[in-house]
Amino acid sequence: MSNKAQFTALQEIIALFRAMDRAFPLQYISCLLIIAEHPGLSVSELARKSGIKLPTVSRIIGTLSHSRQKGAGFELIEIANSPEQRRSKTLRLSKKGEDLCAKISSFSQKSH
Repeated sequence: MSNKAQFTALQEIIALFRAMDRAFPLQYISCLLIIAEHPGLSVSELARKSGIKLPTVSRIIGTLSHSRQKGAGFELIEIANSPEQRRSKTLRLSKKGEDLCAKISSFSQKSH
């Protein structure tokens, strides 16, 4: 894979996020991709895997999910109660999040 192809794919991926929000934070992208890779993980597991503090991860989850007030969230992930632990929440991509990650995957495959 050439550097030019890799850079082009990365620019296309960045453009997808900028289309949602011109200043889409890298921490949000990191959390979204971790959730895509590990569907069903908990908020605390996401904090551990991302290296981001739990309160910050909680805010990111709120923004990436349906849980924010209408129009404020990106609706890229879904939050559900954990079947194993009553007080724990699990995270998965929403249909919109799956579609976005499929586009990201297609850009990276084109660069091979």
